[in-house]
Amino acid sequence: MAQLPQAALPFVDPKTGKINPEWHAALVRIAASTLPYKVFSGTGAPSMRAPKGSIYLRDDGSTTNDRVYINTNGATGWTAMITAS
Repeated sequence: MAQLPQAALPFVDPKTGKINPEWHAALVRIAASTLPYKVFSGTGAPSMRAPKGSIYLRDDGSTTNDRVYINTNGATGWTAMITAS
């Protein structure tokens, strides 16, 4: 698992008011490695394996029932979600 920078480093840079880039990078790595689901995008209906609860955004979806899918079984099972037009 990714480690956070040493506590001596400030989370927010006092000079700029922005998140310290080392903290930001570490937090992104931790989030990416520990989330139980993923978000994908592509063309055509999804067919890849993915963790249960993952979301697939279809770039070429054109109706209210083929734009977004959710993985329902932790394998290749995807169900279309109905979206607003």
